[in-house]
Amino acid sequence: MRTTRAGIAVTGLAAALLLAACGGGSTADPTASASTSSPAPSASATGSGTASPEPSITLKSFEVLPESVLPKVPNFAWVAADGQDDQVLAQGQQPSVNLAFSGALARQMLYSGQEVGGVQVWRFRDDTPVSGQVQLLQYMVGGFGGQGTTPVTGTLNGVPVVQVEKARGSNVTGVGFLTGTDMVLVWSQAGTKAAQSLAVAYLGAAGVKGVVPEDSPSPSAS
Repeated sequence: MRTTRAGIAVTGLAAALLLAACGGGSTADPTASASTSSPAPSASATGSGTASPEPSITLKSFEVLPESVLPKVPNFAWVAADGQDDQVLAQGQQPSVNLAFSGALARQMLYSGQEVGGVQVWRFRDDTPVSGQVQLLQYMVGGFGGQGTTPVTGTLNGVPVVQVEKARGSNVTGVGFLTGTDMVLVWSQAGTKAAQSLAVAYLGAAGVKGVVPEDSPSPSAS
C-alpha cells in the first residue's frame, strides 16, 4: 500500500551538514533552513584566476533500508508515500551524508487507516563515532525544524531526545533520538503531545530503554 501524499519531506540532512561544515563543526547553527539537496560549493579562484579543481570523492554504498528495521507498533501501520524512497536515495548520494550513513528509510505512520505522523531512520556506518552521532542528531532535528525554530534537549521515559516544535511554520513536532545503530526522527502534525506519544510508542516497540523512567514524558530546554 502506498499513499499519494508525500507527507513531511525527508530531512535535508545533506544541507544541514553542509551548513555545519561551513560553520566550523560544533559551532554551526542546527536550526538553519535545510532543503532536500545541498548546493554545490563555489570554486575558489587561484592567484592565476583559474578555479581550483574539486577533490574527487568516492561514494560508499547506500541503500533504502527494508521496512523490517521498523518495530511493530501495536495498532499502527507503516506506509510509503510516493517519492520517499527516491528522496532517501538522493540524500545518500550527498558526500556529507554518505560519509556517516549506510542507509535510511522514511515512512508514514497510520492509525486506523489515518495518517498521524511519520518516521525517518538513518543507519550509521560502523566507523561513525558516538560523539559524531550526537552532533548529527542535533543537525537533523534542527534541519527538520527549519529556520526560526530552536531544538531543545530532554528525555522521554529516560531516553535522551532532541525535540523541535512548529517545524517549518506548521503544527508539526519532531522528536529525534539514537538507538545505538540508528538515528531516528518521529514526527506528528497533531502537535507536541501526539509526537511524544508516537515517539514513546516507537521506543517501547523497539526495546530502547532509558536510564531513569519518567511518568510524564516532557522534554525541557537544556
